Amino acid sequence: MGLAVFLKHIKYPHHIFRGSVVTYWEGDTGLSLGLFIFTGPRDASSQTEIRKREMLLVHEYGHFVQSLILGPLYLIIIGIPSVIWANIRFFERMRNRKGRSYYSFYTEKWASSLGMKITKEDTFTA
Repeated sequence: MGLAVFLKHIKYPHHIFRGSVVTYWEGDTGLSLGLFIFTGPRDASSQTEIRKREMLLVHEYGHFVQSLILGPLYLIIIGIPSVIWANIRFFERMRNRKGRSYYSFYTEKWASSLGMKITKEDTFTA
């Protein structure tokens, strides 16, 4: 699936980051599918925006590591729950109502933790 999404976005800039293939697509969302990471554009207008993009890359790299650990179970244990947590309006409203961070869900918390530990990036705020 990662290769298919990569080929669909082949016109966007890419680079290698710690063994993964990073594609900078439009928008603010991130996605990790096996070897392939997709994240927002590199260019940003402020230091805050640059930092946000860097931290999203570290987080998505954590998902990449999860996929290496879990292999074919990644989609069941991480991928599907993560997509549901991110895209179902019910959970968005619940997070807003209870003041919960998107990164508090087990899939996201673990991805951020792995990404920070491996990249030595320790300033992620969840």
